[in-house]
Amino acid sequence: MLDVARYVEAAQAQDCQVILDGYQALGIVPTDVAALGVEYYLSGTHKYLLGTEGFAFLYAAGGGTPHAPGWMAADDPMVMDLIGRDLSPAARRFESGTPNVAGAYACRASLTLLSQLPAPVRLSQVHACVSVVRRACDHAGLGVVTPREPARHAAMIALRAHDAGTTAPAMLESGLLVSARGPVVRISFHAYNTLDEAGRIAEWVAAHPHHFQQETP
Repeated sequence: MLDVARYVEAAQAQDCQVILDGYQALGIVPTDVAALGVEYYLSGTHKYLLGTEGFAFLYAAGGGTPHAPGWMAADDPMVMDLIGRDLSPAARRFESGTPNVAGAYACRASLTLLSQLPAPVRLSQVHACVSVVRRACDHAGLGVVTPREPARHAAMIALRAHDAGTTAPAMLESGLLVSARGPVVRISFHAYNTLDEAGRIAEWVAAHPHHFQQETP
């Protein structure tokens, strides 16, 4: 989890704008884009918003004007005038192409589902799942890249592996879907994951410590 306020303060001191990528946060981390103080906030639906790929969000504080507006950015796209057109006064001025209709339907369904559970509750659940795995790693003395403090991480915990490309398939054989990311195995939870499921991962890690690196002093 980034300390966004510090980034914004540093950027403002240099007269720079901040574009924040919220793909790994939105859907799990309670987010008030206006309170963040950033000029632009980007996120999409295919991660923790439980939607499809190809559907994204852009928040632009104070509006702004795109430097290379697409066809759909016009106030009336059907005029087909890329030279003399007026841009949409609303957020559509940032549209880069034809709207993703299928993605919009999926997005509406996923947001309806997620709205039944407040974001703080979702974050609390993933923190609890991460803690289960971390305790197993601590007990076995295994290296964890993810910060220990709950305020500094969201839904993921990354374990140092000797060969993540071998460890991830080995875990999949036991029904545990994780991601190999360079030198780490990345385990990601959502609010629908249970503590029992987190416990299955913890048990696998404890039973296969040879896959993972020991924690360095």
